[in-house]
Amino acid sequence: MKVTREYFNLIRKSLKVNSVLEDDVIKELRTHIEDKIHDLEQKGCSEQEALETALYALGTPHHLAKQIYEVYSQGSWKEAMFAALPHLSVAILFFLQLWEEPFWIFALFLLVGGIALYGWFHDQPTWLFPWLGYCLVPVVVAGILLTYLPGSWAWVALLPYVIVSFLLLGFIGKQTIRKDWLLLSLTMLPVPIVIGWLLSLYLQIGALRLDMIYRTAPMVSLSFVVLSLAVLMFVRIKQRWIKVGILLIPEVALVSIMALTSEGAMSFLWWLFLVALSVFLLFSPAVIDRRFR
Repeated sequence: MKVTREYFNLIRKSLKVNSVLEDDVIKELRTHIEDKIHDLEQKGCSEQEALETALYALGTPHHLAKQIYEVYSQGSWKEAMFAALPHLSVAILFFLQLWEEPFWIFALFLLVGGIALYGWFHDQPTWLFPWLGYCLVPVVVAGILLTYLPGSWAWVALLPYVIVSFLLLGFIGKQTIRKDWLLLSLTMLPVPIVIGWLLSLYLQIGALRLDMIYRTAPMVSLSFVVLSLAVLMFVRIKQRWIKVGILLIPEVALVSIMALTSEGAMSFLWWLFLVALSVFLLFSPAVIDRRFR
């Protein structure tokens, strides 16, 4: 019937679960409604009355989708640990001073890329998206390194860099936002932190020197430990609004720590820029998702 088709279409639009689970949930709900209608018709209700009563008992599509999300959104501890692992790996890289060895950096990005590709082509589970975020970090770093090119070479390299970056971000963003805009926010989680630490080092001495990286390495390591704990909680928590807070609060706290440890080099305006960037990366997927839907 047209009414039930519209009802299930609205549920699909509000349901933030993977496609396989979505099909199973819709199938189960459809069976439940059909059984309920059959029972009501046996008691003397007309088909229209039975349909309206069955749908009213389930509630509005938005409310029902929210309840279903909270049932299925909580990942296992195993999934949570695996989702937190890329942040924890970066923390270990800086804590053990392995960042100065190209082999370890290359090995880490190779691992990240391999696991991200595996998850991307295997129904994109929640644990994938923190790994996917680190596939974007080289794009950010490359943009910063463009400023070190001599003369007009920076402007020559800028156009292809912008084109490639937008194509990559557009492809990942479009595919991710179809599942859940909050997963795109989760993907972008490390980006403001990476930019913040690079900016903090540059503002202090006007360049990225090894001695300054050595000095800040413990704090950098601690910041990625905080991100790993945030991701761990994100996967384990059911309520959607708490998940949003779990992503936003650590970002603002870490940016504030960067400003305090920069020995006055990071001004209030730079701090405000990084906070605004964190808020933008967290909530802009929600705005895009609303317009898209």
